[in-house]
Amino acid sequence: MTTPTIPSSEPTVVEKMRGLRWSIAGDAVNSIFVQFTFFGSVFILFLDALGLGKGEIGLLLSFFPFAGLIALVIAPAVARFGYKRTFLTFWALRTVITALLLFTPRVLAAFGEAPTILYVGLIVAGFALCRATGETGKYPWTQEYVPNHVRGKFSALDNFFTTTVGILAVATAGFVIDRTTDLRGFMLLMGAGVLAGFLSVWAYSYIPGGLPITENERQTRRELRDAIGDTSFRNYLAAIALMTLATTPMTSFLPLFMREQVGLGDGQVILLQNGTLLGSLVSVYAWGWAADR
Repeated sequence: MTTPTIPSSEPTVVEKMRGLRWSIAGDAVNSIFVQFTFFGSVFILFLDALGLGKGEIGLLLSFFPFAGLIALVIAPAVARFGYKRTFLTFWALRTVITALLLFTPRVLAAFGEAPTILYVGLIVAGFALCRATGETGKYPWTQEYVPNHVRGKFSALDNFFTTTVGILAVATAGFVIDRTTDLRGFMLLMGAGVLAGFLSVWAYSYIPGGLPITENERQTRRELRDAIGDTSFRNYLAAIALMTLATTPMTSFLPLFMREQVGLGDGQVILLQNGTLLGSLVSVYAWGWAADR
């Protein structure tokens, strides 16, 4: 059996602890990108403003979970290329692709609604693939640079700062959308989101570890079969699937429901996201403390 070649320069515990602040900073800034671009009410309302129907919006949003299947194919290549290098490369590339959304008003003015929908759809597909590839590198890299004895505490602090910044971002988005017309507010927020995306990549670059690992292809497939054969792992996957099934439809179409059926304005619809974020903020540190014990 051929064993993986482990990088000789694995970061020390001290280096890992120093890198955690950069991880928290990157995640916090990335939450601005998240709320201003693809994963908040802003993007749903943006698609609606472009004239997409609910079926078309659902189709575009489905790209995100389905793109994750690429990890089954690219995991060995990601390990050889390096977890950190893969993550930074594709996290930067996803931000570049997102920046193409800023040209949407020009495409709409020049070519009309149908070509614009196709243009946005291609951007979403490209972003989803880059995001899935980057996350394939990030998860094992995170396992490396976060010491086990502080994993729960780190997760709690990370979520605390990320959620706090997310609340501020949502409040800002609601303020901007309430005071702008047409697509101007969306473009302003997306432009700020792109800047935050690049800033997060800069912060992540200071985290140690994630060097290339040479693995035997046959052993990689064997390890994958072993993981799938583990009952606890299968139960975990089932639980994640059920949670996704329960939350995704609500978070995806709640903004349109609250505007069309309840009568809320766009700014108020965006502010509703803070309910979920505040709930997370109240409980996250206690659960992180408990996890380490």
